Amino acid sequence: MREQARQLTNRDIVTNTRALVTDRSAVLSAPTSRRRNNRNQPNLNGRGDYYSSFNGIFLGNDGTETEMRLIDAGEFNELYSNGNISELHQRVITINNTQIQADLQAVADRSSTPNANGEYQEHQIYLTLDMRTATISSVFGEPGVRDRTYMEYHPAPTIGVNFVDRPGGLVLIGQVHGHPPAPQGEVTLRTMSTYDVESSFSANIPVYGIDAMDGPTRGRPANIHRVTPDGTITRRVGRTSSGFDIGRDAMLIWGRRDLTKQ
Repeated sequence: MREQARQLTNRDIVTNTRALVTDRSAVLSAPTSRRRNNRNQPNLNGRGDYYSSFNGIFLGNDGTETEMRLIDAGEFNELYSNGNISELHQRVITINNTQIQADLQAVADRSSTPNANGEYQEHQIYLTLDMRTATISSVFGEPGVRDRTYMEYHPAPTIGVNFVDRPGGLVLIGQVHGHPPAPQGEVTLRTMSTYDVESSFSANIPVYGIDAMDGPTRGRPANIHRVTPDGTITRRVGRTSSGFDIGRDAMLIWGRRDLTKQ
């Protein structure tokens, strides 16, 4: 899948397009997966990750990685100094896995099936964080054509986030798209392309691609691949309809992004 990105003003639309790669060596030479080094902190009353309620940036971790929470960064820094994180002004992040899992499979099914005109389209969803409700969920973006789709968002560089629906609305933490069958004589690779790498870097989010090149999936599990803003490509990080917690995966990566790249 080919991805490009251009920054938009409020009158524009930021675009990520999918790349249909035909040079197999271009992807097979991509960097392999490597584990991120989490910035573990001393135990904070047995809880997991803490993220800023302002821009979602990772603040600290108690080592358990069982829960993700939003908290005011100033309060976190103050209370961390004495090892006491209060129950006030922090919220457990919930993940709407029912919605996300259904949308992931829909991306695979729709991308692998031609439309009424007999044409394949690349379908996509955005993984989002609602700061007000501390909820991670998914929403559909506009479908593209066979070899590209357009990711629309409102950049807010002063905050360090991108908004999906409107400025101040849902925060973009990841994007997922399908990889439809290629035209005769071409090959859609089962991985992420160098264009996907550029798109992930530009939007500063993890980007995921779903294998949809083998004909209609009809609800069957399909492999998911991923590229992160640092250029790391990981093949088969999970599958659709198989319990892969892509919302949590995206938050763990996006929350640790480099704000200087926003």
